[in-house]
Amino acid sequence: MSIQALDMIGTKLPFFTLATRSIATLVRVPFELLKPYTRYPYGLVIPQSLTEHILEQKLASFGVTVRRPCRVIDMKPNLSNAKLADVTFEDGQVITAKYIIAADGARSTICSIAGINFPMSFDDENLDGFPTRGILSPRNYFLCVSFPTRFRTHCAIADIFFTHLPTGDASDSQGPAILLVGDAAHMHSPAGGQGMNLGLRDAIFLREALTKCINAAETQPLSDADIILTSSRTSQYAIHES
Repeated sequence: MSIQALDMIGTKLPFFTLATRSIATLVRVPFELLKPYTRYPYGLVIPQSLTEHILEQKLASFGVTVRRPCRVIDMKPNLSNAKLADVTFEDGQVITAKYIIAADGARSTICSIAGINFPMSFDDENLDGFPTRGILSPRNYFLCVSFPTRFRTHCAIADIFFTHLPTGDASDSQGPAILLVGDAAHMHSPAGGQGMNLGLRDAIFLREALTKCINAAETQPLSDADIILTSSRTSQYAIHES
């Protein structure tokens, strides 16, 4: 749950009370069974714009300014140090970094340059006439409904979530680290905020793994530090694939 994940970084979402003009109950969705597993045993539906506003306020409290739009147009190894990458933005700005987190969407320029593909596609063109399906039990239920739309939804997962930018030097393959989050790592239907919610969790859980990797790289070989990121990204891959 994104509410629980945001709570891990001290970000609180506001609470809302939803009601209709009628006192009649439209539908009741029980969440009591979630109480042993989360502090938030309920569903909360709010606009993405509000979630973004809350996150920006949290960043501002740390003195961080969000700049957008910032579109990446190129990335290549730094000429002086192949362990670094020069990332060029559309406005001409160039940032040199050792770790690059690709959060530039489904048509990620960073993924394209790094040679990361989306081989796992879950498109299904045969959904016309798909029946509503459901499973009921005394304490649970599952409902699957097909919504008519003129848009085709693409769902796919990148073949890897962590790699190194090739340096072009056959004797040195360990260029700067590249990590994927959000739509650059996985594409989903926008229904239910799947992409946004998974992207938030990507970033929050990457925080711990990347911190450990940077600290380990100060005293250990790069290959040992990479194991931390590889393990984290493997777990992430399994979650998105399920």
